[in-house]
Amino acid sequence: MTTKCERAWASIPMQAWLLDAWLEFANDKKKEQRRVLETFVEEFIERKSEYEPDRHVVFYASSRNANGRSVQIDKALYERTEKFAKMHDTRVNRVLMTALVEGLRRRRRIKI
Repeated sequence: MTTKCERAWASIPMQAWLLDAWLEFANDKKKEQRRVLETFVEEFIERKSEYEPDRHVVFYASSRNANGRSVQIDKALYERTEKFAKMHDTRVNRVLMTALVEGLRRRRRIKI
């Protein structure tokens, strides 16, 4: 008997260059896009949670002409992301976008 993993929907506003880099990375690694995003989000939250209380977490904001991209992620990870966002007075989609940008940047897929 297989158990179905619960998923949550999220929308990430992003420009085409970010979507293209994400798709390319997922294809190169032969992974689903959402799996790549989940990995990046887990890494980001873990890394930033280690910060001392006096360090600030900076989040990226998309430009006004960015298109919203709907994604499904693991429900437990979404809830963890939501908690992290509230703790830092930001929105879930900003955490997701920042994790995506940072994940691609750390793997030298984009330059910012």
